[in-house]
Order: sequence, then structure tokens, then C-alpha cells
Amino acid sequence: QPQPQPQPQPQQQRAAASIQSIQRGKKQRQQLSTAAAPEAQPPPSKAPDSAGPPSAPEDITCFRKGENAYYCHTAWEGYFEMPGRGWKREGKPFKAWTDGAAPPAGAVPIYVWRKGEMAYYCHESWTGWGQMEGWGWSQERVAFYAFPPEAGVGVEVSLFRKEEMCYLARADWADYEKMEGEWGWAFERVAFCLPQ
Repeated sequence: QPQPQPQPQPQQQRAAASIQSIQRGKKQRQQLSTAAAPEAQPPPSKAPDSAGPPSAPEDITCFRKGENAYYCHTAWEGYFEMPGRGWKREGKPFKAWTDGAAPPAGAVPIYVWRKGEMAYYCHESWTGWGQMEGWGWSQERVAFYAFPPEAGVGVEVSLFRKEEMCYLARADWADYEKMEGEWGWAFERVAFCLPQ
């Protein structure tokens, strides 16, 4: 059914409505100008900004299940559940900046991707980033923050592969040379750089 058309207001009512609208607009502009602006949140692809100096990097623990490796820090919510899920603590192979920390300028998020029990670590500017889902990997979370390899600062952390499993090793680790020869892992790339 056709809707009834609104009746035109008398001229005086239209003028009064217009004045009220102008006054409401002025009041809203005054409120907006005196209200505190909300803090901008950093995009998920960047490290959190810090007003003060960068925080110290924290220990990253390596857990192993068979030859699978998973890297996390003690503040991660699943850290203390890992042994109950069949993962064994192997050690603390390196330090990195974590979620609540203030990483230095130039540090980027290092993401962990999962395929079943396997984990893979990379940052957004790595050349294979856009193909991870096509290769069957699901992005899980930001694991920690580090410098991209091209930054050329600190010590390099290499990513080794055995089939689809990956293992991270500092270039200055005592057993680094055993990875390819004795233990059968293949060097894939420098994954990121960390402080000395």
C-alpha cells in the first residue's frame, strides 16, 4: 500500500526546527573538540610502539615432540600446558621481544604457522608469506619480535627443514654444523636476526 506523504510544516515550525538543528550541531562540535582522542592501536603487522627505551629481550623456549619444534616464551598462555600435550622442553636457544615488551625500532612480528603438530616461523616480508595458506599452513599467532634478515643486526637465526618440519638455530650455536651433516636437516634460509 502507498505510504501517506508527510504534510509540509508551517514556515514557523520549519524555522524553529532549523535553529534547533544548528544548535545541536554546535554543541556536538564543542563536545568533540574537548573530548580526548582515542589512542591509535598499531596495526597487527607492526611491532608495538614504545614511548620509552626498548625492553630487554626475553628467553624463548624450544619444546620438542619427536623432531617437531615449537618456540614460545613463558608469558604465552599455552606455555605451561605444553608438557601435558606431549612436548618436552629442550632449552632456551635464543632471546627475543615478546607481546608485552617494547621491541626496538625495526623489529617485526615473527608469526608461527601450523600444519598439524608442525610449526613454521616467518615474517610478512618473507617471499613465501603469500603462499603459506596454499601450502596448507594456518597462521596461529605472533610468536615474538625480531629483526628481519635484511636489517643485518645482531646474530642470524637460521631455519632448517626436514621434510615439512622446521628448526631454528643461532649461527653461533655450538652444534650448528651438525644440523646438516650429522642430524639430516637442510638449511633453508636466514629467518631473522636477534641481539647478541
